[in-house]
Amino acid sequence: MVKFIQAYLAEGIPVGMLSLQNEASAATSWDSCLWSGEEERIFLKDHLYPALEAAGLAGKIAVFIWDHNKERAIEHIDAFMADPDAAAKVDGFAFHWYSGDHFEALDLLRRRYPDKLLVHTESCPLHMPGKAMSMSPGEDGVLNNADDAQSLTAQQIDHNDAIAYAHDMIGDLNHGMQGWMDWNMIVDRSGGPRHVGGGFGAPLVYEADGTFSETIAYAYIKAIAETVCPGAVRIGKSVFGRDVEAAACRNTDGTVGVVLLNRADRELKVNVRMNGSILLDVALPAQTLTCLKMGAED
Repeated sequence: MVKFIQAYLAEGIPVGMLSLQNEASAATSWDSCLWSGEEERIFLKDHLYPALEAAGLAGKIAVFIWDHNKERAIEHIDAFMADPDAAAKVDGFAFHWYSGDHFEALDLLRRRYPDKLLVHTESCPLHMPGKAMSMSPGEDGVLNNADDAQSLTAQQIDHNDAIAYAHDMIGDLNHGMQGWMDWNMIVDRSGGPRHVGGGFGAPLVYEADGTFSETIAYAYIKAIAETVCPGAVRIGKSVFGRDVEAAACRNTDGTVGVVLLNRADRELKVNVRMNGSILLDVALPAQTLTCLKMGAED
């Protein structure tokens, strides 16, 4: 791992983060490795971290553990962090979106380890781009028709993926997430390239003619990234009902960003209120993301 980092740095490619193992509790038909929290701790403390120190890289590259789904994070991370010396070598916890929301798991981690970063590091639609086919949880690498999605068009599938991205990003923001990245950002039309069967979706799709297509999910990710800027601080918010999901932040330039997701099948008209005053009335299109960015003087 240290040699890989050194090779990247030698090519002028910056490396700022390191995850010990992708999906430490997943046994799949592709590359995987099972680690308990104790095993991951031993690997970092007794092997990897001394190698980083010897290479002069310790403290220069943030170290993350777990890198798997939210719902089992607390047990694994608690086992790792039981050793204070090993815990001090960890900068944060990486997590994925599969197996359900489990946003409360982030709350548990934030309260228990307030000095560690929470970074979302993987999410992808479990089907090929624009196709109503899904990865079977019981048969890794095997594609199966999704019975409830056979009537959906490619555009409807694309839209549903975008809603899923927005929902997860809003939930993560509201429960302590401090960084977000995606895997994969781009795939081809077969959901690859891959060295095993199956394929996944992504915000960008490489086309056979050498161009690429932007999905609705890409537009949603871009809109949220332009609203919640680097260094932003989450601020309190409340919504009138379950049809609207929201997150709010104050950016370093004083602007306030508001992310709104209408989950209803109809347009909803809402008031955006701050400090007791209604700032504006907004019509939220059905099943659509709306992002607002208000100046410090507004």
